[in-house]
Amino acid sequence: MFCGISENCGGCPWMKVPAIDQRRRKVVLVREALEEQPELAEVPVEHCLESAWPRTYRNRAKLAVRGGGRVRLGLYVRGSDELVATERCPVHRPAISSALRPLAEWLGKHRLAAPRGPIRYVDVREATGSRGAVHVTLVSVKPIEPERLPNADLRRRMPGRLVGLAMNINPDNSSYVFGDTTVRVWGSKRFAATLPGSWPGADLRLEVPATGFFQVNACQIPPVASLIGGHLAEAGEGAWFDLYCGVGTWGIAASRVLGEPPRRLLGVEDNAASVACAADNARAAGLGRVARYRAGKTEEAVAGMVAEESPVAVILNPGRPGCRPEALDELIKAAPRRMAYLSCNPETLARDLALLAGGGFTVTRVIPIDMMPHTDQVEALALLELS
Repeated sequence: MFCGISENCGGCPWMKVPAIDQRRRKVVLVREALEEQPELAEVPVEHCLESAWPRTYRNRAKLAVRGGGRVRLGLYVRGSDELVATERCPVHRPAISSALRPLAEWLGKHRLAAPRGPIRYVDVREATGSRGAVHVTLVSVKPIEPERLPNADLRRRMPGRLVGLAMNINPDNSSYVFGDTTVRVWGSKRFAATLPGSWPGADLRLEVPATGFFQVNACQIPPVASLIGGHLAEAGEGAWFDLYCGVGTWGIAASRVLGEPPRRLLGVEDNAASVACAADNARAAGLGRVARYRAGKTEEAVAGMVAEESPVAVILNPGRPGCRPEALDELIKAAPRRMAYLSCNPETLARDLALLAGGGFTVTRVIPIDMMPHTDQVEALALLELS
């Protein structure tokens, strides 16, 4: 796939690698991570699940802001402070691409762009609604009264397409984009994520907080949800745990794939705003009677969840650090019949699977997922059953 900025951007380091070779490399990355664990050396790794959208798949762009003359929004060249504008990025969703120029012009007109202005980053996310709808979060080094931001001018520049504008405060001079505080400027602090295609859950409406996590490549949700749902269905009737649940994506989507919900769906997530969205998403999906979500750290909450109801099936979707051993120890004691572990880090996935294998579980399948084409990032889904 041709990209005019890939030489300098660094966002897609495998842009010039043929797609089939990219997927083969991702299989190798997962296999090598598993082979580091003696308990997993013989676990087969399947072909990498291809993305239906090799282009225009990214539904989110977290971009640095650079003023001085024409404002640029983009990514830094790896290892430098040189900014590469990404207005023509071929992996952004069309809604993202069409929002960047008016947003940059607005920041320039009102002298908001760093280094002289307070806005250092922008977070632009595709939303449902009108064609090209987006939600925008501005990341500022200092608080700005929402009424002092000329949001009416930005809405005029993006007629009918801006569903919400928020501001995040991050005074730290670090590579981490977000601070702890996000305030609403205009519209909602939430947005409804776009789910593609025709599948049993295609009518799902999943709300996400302004800075909350959602899969960056939504076209991979249907096939992965089908794999998770099909595997957990074999556990029989009972309660499902959805751990590190975010906005409830995988538990809800897998339930909808099956057509019948589990008897109970219990989720936990440490981001309170995401937990509130998960509860609303479950109600909107017709799971309000069976789904319950709580805010807290999974390793601290799972023991209480097991005491409330022993699970027959578990979904795990932690961040890159993987699961805390305390959480895995509690799951080993609970002995669910089936587990599905979705990970964005093969090394921590292998570490955690080895612990679970030592606790009586068999890893039956490991499926690499091309969640971010043209990058070296690889997702993987591991399916486990109680031995």
